[in-house]
Amino acid sequence: MKSDLLIEIGVEEIPASYLKPAAEEFCKKLISLFHERNIPCNGYEVFFTPRRIAVLCMNVADHENVTTKKVFGPPAEMAFNGEGKPTAAATGFAKSFSKNPKDLKIGIRKEKKVCYLELQEKPEQTKRIIQTELASIIQSLCFPKKMKWEKTGFMFARPIRWLVVLYGKNVIKLSIAGVKSSKVSFAPRFKGSKSFSIQTSSSYETTLEKHSIIASYKKRKEMIARGIKKKIGSKQFVIDDTKLLDEVTNLVEYPTVFKGKFDKQFLALPQDVLVTAMREHQRYFAVLSKKNMKIEPVYIGVSNSLDENIGEIANNNNHVLRARLNDAKFYWDEDLKSPFAESIDKLKGIEWHKGLGTVYDKTMRLVALSDHLFDFIRKGNRGHIARGALLSKVDLVSNMIKDGKEFTTLEGIIGREYALQSKEEEAVANIISEHYLPRFPNDRMPITIESAIVGVADRIDTLIGNFLLGEIPTGSSDPFGLRRCANGLLRVLDKFALRFSFQELAMKSISLYSAQKSISEHVKSAEVLKRLKAFLSTRITSYLSLQGIRYDIPDAVLVVHFDNIYESLSRIKALDEESFEKDFDKLIIGQRRVSNILKGISVKHKDIDASLFDCSDEENLWKNCIKTEKIFSQAMNQKDYKSALKALLALRPSIDNFFDNCLVMTEDEQRRNNRIAILFKVKAVFDSYANFSIIVIEGEK
Repeated sequence: MKSDLLIEIGVEEIPASYLKPAAEEFCKKLISLFHERNIPCNGYEVFFTPRRIAVLCMNVADHENVTTKKVFGPPAEMAFNGEGKPTAAATGFAKSFSKNPKDLKIGIRKEKKVCYLELQEKPEQTKRIIQTELASIIQSLCFPKKMKWEKTGFMFARPIRWLVVLYGKNVIKLSIAGVKSSKVSFAPRFKGSKSFSIQTSSSYETTLEKHSIIASYKKRKEMIARGIKKKIGSKQFVIDDTKLLDEVTNLVEYPTVFKGKFDKQFLALPQDVLVTAMREHQRYFAVLSKKNMKIEPVYIGVSNSLDENIGEIANNNNHVLRARLNDAKFYWDEDLKSPFAESIDKLKGIEWHKGLGTVYDKTMRLVALSDHLFDFIRKGNRGHIARGALLSKVDLVSNMIKDGKEFTTLEGIIGREYALQSKEEEAVANIISEHYLPRFPNDRMPITIESAIVGVADRIDTLIGNFLLGEIPTGSSDPFGLRRCANGLLRVLDKFALRFSFQELAMKSISLYSAQKSISEHVKSAEVLKRLKAFLSTRITSYLSLQGIRYDIPDAVLVVHFDNIYESLSRIKALDEESFEKDFDKLIIGQRRVSNILKGISVKHKDIDASLFDCSDEENLWKNCIKTEKIFSQAMNQKDYKSALKALLALRPSIDNFFDNCLVMTEDEQRRNNRIAILFKVKAVFDSYANFSIIVIEGEK
């Protein structure tokens, strides 16, 4: 027999960000249990709201499928006598499993004939399996934080208040965290949390809808999208904010969209301040005019209620938003009472990182390091870079960032606004906001080269400082966001083609820390750089993997060329493209042969003596190597990595013919050393691009 299985976990309100991952994990673990226990199931559906996580599994069998297992007994020659009749050993073996000797079969095990029995395992009921396994599955669900609330010590994101476990129309009786399973669920709080019964598992979604609960995340999201479209006029649009839409969808059980408004006087505030005030605390959607792309004195909100009292709800929200905007206006007005640059010294009162000084110290290092980086890049306006770096952190002491909890996300953005109000040049103001970009994956990038230079210097300073203290990310632990910092560094380097010596810039950074006496004079710079290089190499591999480049290609390049990171990225991309050529694997095999022969050999004969050639392919390889080196060097000097690789690939036939027709390890010592010297020369040319011998070819792991 088959029926639908419903499991609903009723809880106190779970944070919006917890819901979807937990619901999907719950479903995955249930389906995994069915697979492990051989219980047929024909599909599933996941539901979640702030007060419930539910999974509906369709057409679940009421028991495990019957399985047969082989139980091996004594060897065949011991189980049957010469007349083919069972011996005492065979009879005893069969009897121990309540079987007759005639049920015995002969099979092969470990190359020997043995007797065995085929036994059908008694299938366990699905009901019993759920009763046994459900509690451990629920407790194993991952959440950023868990809590205990009752005497058994059960842990979950929020207290469990009810539990529905239905197989068809029958309750599977069990108890978890002191809560007994039943058919009873509960309505939303705006309906008084009244109880109601779910008669059958298959009627779950429709039953909840009758009690003002939209259990489907997708349906709630669609309702909100339709509601927004209906509320805004044809001349308006809502700022596209997928993250906010996802969050709001998981804050409600029955979404009702409303349109609120605020006083026009607040339009004098920067648009980012208005959007943040609405978004961060109230979860409102800002509305813009299609005509001038400016914010309108209205907003869109989503209420967890029916539309019966939506007018009153909108008015109440208007009052709440007014209070928030009054706070923002107060911060703004207070911050504008003094020029932006006058607050630089206040940064001395903010510790940037324990053991690494204040934000003022970091700012002074950033000014010097940005200037040093400019000497490499020689692009952009040096004066703008210096001024932008100097003012880059000043907004941290502003009232808006320091006191306005919901406005901390405006770091850099509000600094730009304050700088413009203080008559700083727009190019300088842009550096203040853009040098933080990108803040996260898929974030927008800085626009100007000046912002990119300051952003790179800022990230190098952060990485060096943390590595000087030994605070290196391990496993999943990265409390200071250094992986994110490195990822942003790579994206900026790549976009702006920033060429500089990482070694020199890093050493400059260490010297700046040392000059401020932020670190010990006895710090081992070489060890710090070695660890940072290993860390960044891993990040480069990860960064490029998102572009479809497999791990071994970056490894091959970075082992011989790392210092100019942008050049390394360019080499890797060109090598990856070349790796799809039909003869590329043969080239790798040839380089492995070269490396294997030269392993453990020191160069005894550096100069090639052409008079010792007695194999035409030996002479051919040498001549083509000299020719290839010239073409290769010209291409490398022009940063034409594709042509450089084409030149190396063209040398492959000469290498293959040399190995096929010339004996390298000949007994003639002079000729042997001469041929070894040729191979060292070939290897040196290839190694100046990458260590080709460690590249994985098709079929290898």
